[in-house]
Amino acid sequence: MRTSTRMTRAGLALVASSMLILAGCSSTDSGGAGSSGAPSGLPATATGGPSSSSSVSVTATETEFSITLSQAMFTPGEYVFKVSNDGTLPHDLTIEGPGVGKKATPNLNAGQSGELTATLQAGTYELWCSVPGHKGKGMDLKITVA
Repeated sequence: MRTSTRMTRAGLALVASSMLILAGCSSTDSGGAGSSGAPSGLPATATGGPSSSSSVSVTATETEFSITLSQAMFTPGEYVFKVSNDGTLPHDLTIEGPGVGKKATPNLNAGQSGELTATLQAGTYELWCSVPGHKGKGMDLKITVA
């Protein structure tokens, strides 16, 4: 009887310590704005750059004739540009810069969305709509990764 009491106490101690360890590893972030005030989809960092283990989602909204990004500051890492065509004409998003040859989404019709993933290094990148004539009408911007 004495042996089973020791085993039960040892088992309970093991379960309790395991629960404490697991509780310390859990996350309460629901993917929205955290206590730091970072926008949804962005890690809670001063620059809004990517964490070391995942990509950062950046919303790119396109209309006639502009591109608006959900953030202005970038640090090196992987980014997923979630592109939304809120205009009435077809648009795409093209990016080119250090370590990134010209990459583009397919043409997106009005109301359509797409994604473009790129690993950004320190330097300057150009993002534009490659539909003929759109870049010259203002669908062209530069971002700096630092």
